[in-house]
Amino acid sequence: MKDEVFLKVPARQPMMLVVRMAMAGFFAQCGADVDTLEDVRTACDEACYCLMHQRRSAETISLLAGFDGEYASVIFEAERGEAAQEYAAHDPEIARGILSMLANDVRIDHDSDGPRRIELRLCPTIPAGGGNER
Repeated sequence: MKDEVFLKVPARQPMMLVVRMAMAGFFAQCGADVDTLEDVRTACDEACYCLMHQRRSAETISLLAGFDGEYASVIFEAERGEAAQEYAAHDPEIARGILSMLANDVRIDHDSDGPRRIELRLCPTIPAGGGNER
């Protein structure tokens, strides 16, 4: 049986605390150490920031996290509205670079308005600084 968590929040900066805390709790249950939990919180911030700062305004951010006993995966997805943003979009390649330092695998799916889905896969039981590789 695969343990899973689903969460959907309004795409507002104050709600990202809810995302970070939920993922830290989930990864703690998967056996992650304190350093890895900090990496998870940083990855949540970066993924959500990337999805929220694109050409069209995100209305909600949803995430699905699962653990198969060895690897955890987290899928972040933005549901966008019609409104255009007034500021420059976040470069998804910067997000990919940051996320690649925190997870084994990073996948960013794009559409014509930019990134809409980010998938991370990592092993929560390998201590941070250990390369997080298997």
